[in-house]
Amino acid sequence: MKKRNLIPLVAAAAVMAIAPASGSAAIKTGGSTGLQLLAQKLANTYKAQHGVKVTVAGGGSGAGIKGAASGKFDIGDSSRDPAATDATGLWFTPVTREPFVVVVNPKNPVKTLTQAQVKSIFLGQTTKWSQLGWSKGGAIKVYSRVGTSGTLATFQKLFLDGSKVTSSAVQLASNGLDRSSVAGNKNGISFLTFAYTVGTKVVKPLKIGGVAPTLKNVINKSYKYWGYQYFVTKGAPSGAVATYISWVRSSKGATVIKRYALPTKDAVKKT
Repeated sequence: MKKRNLIPLVAAAAVMAIAPASGSAAIKTGGSTGLQLLAQKLANTYKAQHGVKVTVAGGGSGAGIKGAASGKFDIGDSSRDPAATDATGLWFTPVTREPFVVVVNPKNPVKTLTQAQVKSIFLGQTTKWSQLGWSKGGAIKVYSRVGTSGTLATFQKLFLDGSKVTSSAVQLASNGLDRSSVAGNKNGISFLTFAYTVGTKVVKPLKIGGVAPTLKNVINKSYKYWGYQYFVTKGAPSGAVATYISWVRSSKGATVIKRYALPTKDAVKKT
């Protein structure tokens, strides 16, 4: 073969050799903002270890579940259990058990509330901090989530016995917005997934019945206000998606998860 014909073939071979790595499709994930912070850390670690890009979007659990059903997402993130209104054929794979936390502003001297008191606040029945022992406190400002939020659905299940948060509450689109709103209002109160309280003092987690919302207390069963976080797929995960989910539920994924939630290999739930 002549040299002038060999050079293009060598160049083409080089392009073909690098094409699979540089052209591989990303795994698209999105949904729950309660899971988003941890999902991003998992994605970053997985890319560093395996070279596979995992994109993470927010939008809420409702958007994540619908996105998985429609094919918009390879994995939908959800902070709530499957519901009868969800599309059929979805697999909800638990990836964490996580405390759900009631938070107030650090200037608020209240340290603990009972579940009944939390319920009364979020139903709009208790409206002043002075009713809860803070004599100089003003009117309670309740921050909540939009109706499609999985964090909201699980909070209502755990703390409100299934009742809905008062319509007078400010409805926000993410855990991050709830956290920043309470951080900026000394009379504010809201609820977050535990991950949003780790490594920050901008909000103060409340004890419930004298029990702190910690991972240790979920393990010893003294703090009962926890829920699953799920990766949702349309049918059984396969290919690169299955490999990623298996990694997340492995000991390697657990090293990332354990600061923000409790790793789990509990059974898949299907719709």
